[in-house]
Amino acid sequence: MKINPKSKKFLVGVVLLTAFNGFMCWWCLCTLTHGKDTRSIASQLATAVAQLQKGPQGVESAERFLAVLRRIDAGHAPAEVKAALRDYITTAEQDLVELKAGHRTTQADDNMARVQENLVRSLKRNQ
Repeated sequence: MKINPKSKKFLVGVVLLTAFNGFMCWWCLCTLTHGKDTRSIASQLATAVAQLQKGPQGVESAERFLAVLRRIDAGHAPAEVKAALRDYITTAEQDLVELKAGHRTTQADDNMARVQENLVRSLKRNQ
C-alpha cells in the first residue's frame, strides 16, 4: 500500500501528530519549570531554617527568618506550592506578633506545625 502525501487522511494525520507533539513539548517544559522552581523554594527554605537554628533564639532571629521567607521567589511553582508557602509565611508572621507580645501558646505551635507539614508535603509532591 502506497502512502499518497496529497491525501486528506495523510495531511490530517500530520497535522494531528504535529499538534500532539507541540502539546507534549509545552507540557514537558511546564513540568520542568514547575519542578525547578519548587526545588528552588525547598532549597531556600532549608537554608533559612538552617540559619535560624544556628543563631540565638529570639525576636531578632525570628524577624531575620521572616525577612528571608518574604524574599523567596516562588517563580513558576505550582499554585499548591505558592499557597502553602503563603500560608507558612502568614503563620510565621502571626507567631512573631505573638512572640513579641509574649503570648506564645501551644495552639500557635500546633498551627505552625500543621502549616509546616502542609508545605513540606506540597514541596515533596511537586518536585
